[in-house]
Amino acid sequence: MTITREIIDYVTSHPGSTSRAIAEGLSHLDRRTVMGTVLRLYERNVLERSMTERKLNLYYAAANAVDSVKGLSQAEQHKLEEVIAQAESLERRRLFNRAAGMWLQAFSLAKGAQERDRYIQRRAACLSRAFSPIRGPEQCYLAGNFVGEL
Repeated sequence: MTITREIIDYVTSHPGSTSRAIAEGLSHLDRRTVMGTVLRLYERNVLERSMTERKLNLYYAAANAVDSVKGLSQAEQHKLEEVIAQAESLERRRLFNRAAGMWLQAFSLAKGAQERDRYIQRRAACLSRAFSPIRGPEQCYLAGNFVGEL
């Protein structure tokens, strides 16, 4: 289970927790890592927060946090699905260079290590299947000044 998923699960089961309480509840994780991840989840609108009169931030799971898959919000998950569908479509049409670019986009959108590894493997397969024309010596040009005979 990823840190993101653990934090979302903790906040879902303990609504109104401070970042310190979340870090103490997930004591097997580094406190600074938990607090930084909580802040990033808030910035991505996966967590909501309210402030008390003592100026403590209380965190609650947003409506899309419970539905989020693998630490992604619904919008991010939808975008990832679109990119994967487009990459697979390009592969079927044998446009492997373009498909490799789409797999790279999927890699950047993914959060889990296993997903990222799978997308990199698919990208490598596309690049190995991409057509690269073999050029003869008359089609090769070197940069710089030519010294010698023609």
